[in-house]
Parts: sequence; C-alpha cells; structure tokens
Amino acid sequence: MGLRRQDEAIDIFLQLLNNPGVSDNVKVCAKEDYALLLLTGADRNAKEALALFREVLAESGRLRSTNYWGAYAYSLAACGYKKESDQLFSQLYALQSKDYSVVDAWKAAVCKDDGNYREALFLMENTLSHQDSLVRMSISQATMRAQKDHLALKNTQLQIEDKNHQMRLMVVIFVLFFALIVLYLYYRGRNERLSKEREELSALNQEARHMLDIEKAHAENVSGQLEEKDAALLSLRKQFASMYKAQYKVLNDLCAAYWSPMKKDKKDVIYDEVKRQVNVIANDEAGQGKFISLVNASLDNIVDKLQQDLPNHSTQDFRFLTYIIAGFDAKTIANLMGYSVGTVYTKKNRLKTEISGLSSPNRAFYLEYID
Repeated sequence: MGLRRQDEAIDIFLQLLNNPGVSDNVKVCAKEDYALLLLTGADRNAKEALALFREVLAESGRLRSTNYWGAYAYSLAACGYKKESDQLFSQLYALQSKDYSVVDAWKAAVCKDDGNYREALFLMENTLSHQDSLVRMSISQATMRAQKDHLALKNTQLQIEDKNHQMRLMVVIFVLFFALIVLYLYYRGRNERLSKEREELSALNQEARHMLDIEKAHAENVSGQLEEKDAALLSLRKQFASMYKAQYKVLNDLCAAYWSPMKKDKKDVIYDEVKRQVNVIANDEAGQGKFISLVNASLDNIVDKLQQDLPNHSTQDFRFLTYIIAGFDAKTIANLMGYSVGTVYTKKNRLKTEISGLSSPNRAFYLEYID
C-alpha cells in the first residue's frame, strides 16, 4: 500500500477513534485495524500497536481473527515481552488452525528481528506465497473496513442531523401551535369581553330608555299640572285684580260724582268726602307716594317691576300707570292728572302697546291690570 493511502487510512482511523458519536463496537474494530496498519506500514510502531491491542482485549476480551492474534504476538516480541509472545504463538499453533501461514508470517518476522535468519527463511518459504496476498488482503480489508466505518459514521451523522432537523421542525411546529393557542385564547377572551360589554350597554340603553319614558311621562304630567296651575293662577289673578279694583270703586264713584253735573244738595253731601279722598292722591306728593306704595305693596311690587322694565319713563308715567292699575276710569284719571280724556286714552294705549312688546317674564302680569 502506498504512503498516501496509508496516511488516508490513518486519518480515517483517527476520526473514528476521536468521534464521540461512534459506537464502542466500531471503535474496537477500528483499533484492531489501526494496530495492524501500524505493524505493516512503512513506519512500524510496535509500541503503539501493542497499546491498542491491549485496549481491545481490556474492552472486549478477544481479537477478531488469527491474523490479529499473530500481530499481537509480534508486537509483544517487538516490545520485549519475549516469553508472552512465545506462549501466544504456541497457543496459536496448538489451535491447529488452517491459518498457519498467517501465524508463520508473524513468527518469521519475530525470528528476523531476533537475527535467526535460518528459521525466518524457513518460515518465509512456507508462507511466502500466502504472505504477500494475506498482508495485502488484510490491509485492503482494513482499509475497506475503515471506509465502511467512515461511511457508517457519515450515515450516523446524517441520521443525527436528520433527527436534529426533525427536532427543530417539531420545536417550530410546537411554537406555532402554542402561538395559535395563545391567539385563540386572546381573541376568545376579547370577544367574550366585548360581548359582555355589549350586553351591559344594551341593558343600560334599555334602562335609560325606560327612565326616559318615565321622565317623559312625568314631564308630561308635570307640564299638564303646570298648565293647570298657570290657568288657575291666571284666573286667580283676574279675580284678585277684579277684587282689588273693587276696593277703589267707591273712590272712583265719588270722584265721578264730584266732577259730574248734579244738584247742589247732593254735591254738598259728597263734597267733603270726595275732597278728602282726592287730596290724598291728587294734590299732595306725599299722599301720591303713599298711594303708589300702597298699590305696589298690594300687587307683588308691580310698580317697582315696571320701573325696572321701563327705565326711560318719568315719575308721571308710573303715577299714570298706578291709577290705571287701581282701576280708575279715563275721566277720573284726566281730572287727577290734568289731562284731557282723549289724552288719557292715547297715553294708555301707547303704554299698553309698549308693555305688550316687552320680553320681561312679568309682561302677562302687567297686562292683567292694564286693560
């Protein structure tokens, strides 16, 4: 075998022996073949071969064939273990194996190393025809086995890589499956939460509608009650205005009698009373103020409210309005104010029109007493 092929075989053996993924049986066979290669190669190394054989015997307790036993016996002799070598050769010859030529070849190599050339030549002549083919066959077998083991190693590595690929694929599938479960649970919880919120909102909406219906019915009821109250209040105010104006009917009648043409005796009877009453509201400013205050206090501060809503009018205008509110007729007001009857009607209509155009909340209240 050439040195190049020998180096390749050694590299293969070393890869097998140093690879943790190789089985123990494969390593044992590799050690045997590697030891044989160390003894038959160009650079023999009997010491390392002996160490390998001993490792094999310690691990498995045997060698595979007579050729390996012969090589072991040779390595013992080459390393100085002559006695052990002779005993092993004797045992090999005692087995009466058909492989005498193999044993003779290794024994001849020992004799040659010892300088016993005659014995070596004798043994070599017996095995020369077989030695070359045997050695080459052994080396070829060792190389083929090494290649086979290398292919087995490659196959093992491929199987490991395939398993790793399958494991990675399983991990990816598991992660994706787990992610899908998480997404499913998330969206399921989200949908349940949204459904619950929709139900709550629907319930709140129904409750709100129910409350609105109740409020609407209540508002309609209250509105009806307010309308009834407003109508009753309006009627009450009219009745009050009528009753209030009736308070001054006597004064109005006296004033009318006083200024109307009548007989002297009747006029004298009412003269003093009329004069006394008229002086209170016609000639004396204090009396006028007292009369206006009396009307104002009796009708919920109606004069004060008119003054607020009609800020541009004079004191005379509010005195004029007070007489109207009190229920005096045009002729009486004309005599009290010094106006003509026509002027009283004109002034009254103008003020009534102005009050009707007010945006004040008291507008209706004013118009009840200014008719």
